[in-house]
Amino acid sequence: MMKDRGKWVGYTDNECIECGRLRVELWENGDEICEKCNMSQETKEYKNDYREFI
Repeated sequence: MMKDRGKWVGYTDNECIECGRLRVELWENGDEICEKCNMSQETKEYKNDYREFI
């Protein structure tokens, strides 16, 4: 079961630690996840939440 992140807040001004892109999203619960590669900036794990949309 996936952790509820709440609402999307916006983009941070930080580069992704994995792919280097400026596409890190900030969520209500404090998660920072790269939109491009789905890498959690805190845990350094991939978060493949796109499964819920398939």
